Amino acid sequence: MSERSVDLAEVCARLDFIETPEVLEAAEAPLRRGHHLALLAGEGSGKASVVGLAVLEACDPDDESLQALVLVPEAAHAWRLAAAVRRVVGPDGFVVACPSAGGEERLPEATEAAGRPQVLVGRPSLLLPEIRAGHHSISGLRLLVLDRVADLQVLNEWGSVEPILETLPKECRRIAISDRVDPAFARLVDRQLPRARRWPEQLLPAVVPAEAEETAPLASSVHCALVPSAGFGEAFELCVSHADGLGASRVDLVFLSAEAAARAAAELAVAGLRVELGESDEPDSGPPLVSVALPGQGPPAVVQAGLPLRLEPLAEAFDGEGPRYAVVEPRHAAQMELHVRRLNRRLVPLRGRQLREELDPVRRYRMRIREAAGSADLMSELLILEPLFEELGPVRVAAVLSELLRRHDEGGASVVRPWADVEAASTAAGWSARKDRAGRDRPADDRARRRGEPVPRGARQAWTQLRFGVGRRDEVKPGDLVGAITGETGIAGAQIGKIEVGASSSVVDIDSQVADEVLRKLDGVQIRGKPARVRREQGS
Repeated sequence: MSERSVDLAEVCARLDFIETPEVLEAAEAPLRRGHHLALLAGEGSGKASVVGLAVLEACDPDDESLQALVLVPEAAHAWRLAAAVRRVVGPDGFVVACPSAGGEERLPEATEAAGRPQVLVGRPSLLLPEIRAGHHSISGLRLLVLDRVADLQVLNEWGSVEPILETLPKECRRIAISDRVDPAFARLVDRQLPRARRWPEQLLPAVVPAEAEETAPLASSVHCALVPSAGFGEAFELCVSHADGLGASRVDLVFLSAEAAARAAAELAVAGLRVELGESDEPDSGPPLVSVALPGQGPPAVVQAGLPLRLEPLAEAFDGEGPRYAVVEPRHAAQMELHVRRLNRRLVPLRGRQLREELDPVRRYRMRIREAAGSADLMSELLILEPLFEELGPVRVAAVLSELLRRHDEGGASVVRPWADVEAASTAAGWSARKDRAGRDRPADDRARRRGEPVPRGARQAWTQLRFGVGRRDEVKPGDLVGAITGETGIAGAQIGKIEVGASSSVVDIDSQVADEVLRKLDGVQIRGKPARVRREQGS
């Protein structure tokens, strides 16, 4: 063990943290006492500080052999983590290396580093052959860190992790970090770290369920918008629009810095919204705040912009009544979800604005991409594509993927579908319109529906009208119908079209591809406290 003990303030200073990450505070005592650790922490949590402190506590800078092995699922992530760990442990004399796919070792910030690596960060499938060939010996290993355990399984790296686990020295300290509890992480903790300190305790109890099932119901939802760092202005508008539809009297946007608040206030003012930027010279007056006035009378909505390093600011922002929103970058979505779950809330993707007009194929295609970008399940995809963003640029990568999406084989040749054919691309032969008994054209999907057969997507009309048995007399508004439909089915807001609220019933245009699902799940569901019967309009 290193003779010099570094305090948390110095670790944070080396990483330029303005406050101590909560995960570092929780891990300090177990690390200094030599315990194993099992942590739920994602990108943006400050987990690199935990790995750095673990190296400082478990390893000896005067020992030139390999002492710490950090296994991660993907090369770009390995490089970022290695660079952060190097900043923490470098001043104490440790050499950190990150092998590339070609086997060459790169030393993050290595202008003054020399000698064999004492800390090795990389993918298991790259490091295992090197270990087996004798290039790196783990016989004296003091620390093993498994980061993003769930993704090690998803990206087929687990087959290289297990042989390393089987040959570890008995006294080697082990740390397992994941951004979600899944069966692979649960099995790893139970088998390899049975007496480990586990954090957070409410999400990672002493006994992890075998299949990592939810054990307690979650309370109200927090709507989450995932955006690139340059696209927050549009996301804020989306939150304001959604809160306006729910009748909120105002929206308070909470920021991590005064600069971010001022920038957002300017963007929202340009969009024509009534904005008030909170200004205070008091150091403890709370986080920077931007308020947007709305015409509704309901409780104010709150938007958390960005991911804090600690839970307390989120607990304050998400407390109380009214809609709650989170706007974060995609790589921070998993950590935001962990924070929200600790507050006994559920994080759900924020759907797009309600559409009230028919879309041409190109606009419809763009809208569906926007809605898919709001999903919280894209982390593995981003992990795979991120190296291509630097190599080709994100615009070119997106264009290639879009072309691949529209590409199909036709007569042995690969053909890109025209935009006008995007919606009808799955049309099967034999589904052309036929005549009904009166001699009129009858839509193909109507024939299939009468026979109880599934309807090919391309044969369906764009919109299907559903009539709900609630209206103005039940104090129902369009936002109530949108909330019920998206809440019960999970469909995107872009798949809801024109809404007409009548005296005793309401008619809603639904994307024909999901109309059957909406009809099945919404029939009898309570809207404004009244069970609403749902049926298909004639001719739809």
